[in-house]
Amino acid sequence: MRRLCDIHCHILPGVDDGASSMEESIALLQSEYDQGVRAIILTPHFRRGMFEAPRSLVRDRFDMLRDEAALQLPGDLELSLGCEFHVDQEMDETLEQDPAYRMLGGSFVLTEFSGYHTESDIRRVTNSLVIEGWVPIIAHIERYPACRKPALVEELRRMGAYIQVNADALLGRDGLSARLYTRKLVGEGLVDYIGSDAHNMKERAPHLAECAEFLDKKYGPGAVEKLMWSNPLRLIGKNGR
Repeated sequence: MRRLCDIHCHILPGVDDGASSMEESIALLQSEYDQGVRAIILTPHFRRGMFEAPRSLVRDRFDMLRDEAALQLPGDLELSLGCEFHVDQEMDETLEQDPAYRMLGGSFVLTEFSGYHTESDIRRVTNSLVIEGWVPIIAHIERYPACRKPALVEELRRMGAYIQVNADALLGRDGLSARLYTRKLVGEGLVDYIGSDAHNMKERAPHLAECAEFLDKKYGPGAVEKLMWSNPLRLIGKNGR
């Protein structure tokens, strides 16, 4: 079985709209492990007015989950802590204040926009993050109408951003439009990471093995190795600012 890494998921229990209990968290981890996932960055939401769990609580839940996973799951599953940060006006200050808002406490930031953000907004925020020394990973870029232009995605990558798409989008589980667009981006070499964005075991379960099988058939095994293993592992290794 090929080894995979998931850099975007909502598996920590009781901190956002993801897993609601420790039992569900363990079930999600078991599902990912059974699919070949051997490294996971847990990325609970932070969005003002919606998801504002204190980072102290997030760290405590991460420690609890890691301890429970060590008891119930094989020892070769590596868990790390990140965050999916929805952009706001105080973003840079918040990132400076607490490393738990970043990926593994380093310079990478899983950056979430909304559907109402314009091309200008996305360029401005991306440029500002890069200038301040952060490395944005734009989360599920297929969701933003303003980013439905490969030329803009290419421009953002030139600015210093990385691009993540969801496995479910590639598989067609998020609709025909998202399927066609994410496959176009992968085909043009404009994607850096694929994540599960898993939230639960029902409506938003992880489908990484299925996605890897699809990538293997359509783009060759090199695509799986790059987007679902080697690129994510370099991210895990580059966690300093």
